[in-house]
Amino acid sequence: APPKGGVSFSIGILTVSDRAFANQYETGDLSGPAVEESVKSTIQSMNDSSVDYNIAHKAIVPDDIGEIQTLLKQWSSQNDGGSSVDVIFTTGGTGFAPRDVTPEATLDVLDRECKGLMAYVMTECSLQQPLASLSRGTAGLIGRSMIVNLPGNPKGVGEIIPVLLPIVLHAVKDLQQKQ
Repeated sequence: APPKGGVSFSIGILTVSDRAFANQYETGDLSGPAVEESVKSTIQSMNDSSVDYNIAHKAIVPDDIGEIQTLLKQWSSQNDGGSSVDVIFTTGGTGFAPRDVTPEATLDVLDRECKGLMAYVMTECSLQQPLASLSRGTAGLIGRSMIVNLPGNPKGVGEIIPVLLPIVLHAVKDLQQKQ
């Protein structure tokens, strides 16, 4: 359930994929739009008008630690009088391929890691799909922005967001109240 009193938050969606970045998919990037659609449908299913969000940033980068970190830092910093994004969902780069470096890139820039969040999500999702336990995704904070690594598989995204988002909303509200 969403937090009492509602919450309004901003989202950044960062697709991490060499092939999507190089435009090698006939269908284009599917995982970034899957994050957006899953957030929308999860919030609609909460049936709570006090939860409001906007997509502040969307981008696709290759599986490159430096490029991932650059956007995580940019979107989470309060620069040029703007405000930081409340939640950044990365999608892709959490598997076992040699170029899957999203968790490493994320861990290097986090101020604080939130290990319990991903442990809970993976436990819940593994009940439906045991292969979910193979995700190496991490979560944590850069300042007041929460970063969450999601798999690059659109189906996996659709299974994780409904479990993850209600908890993330509580964290966002807590972070906003501490300002």
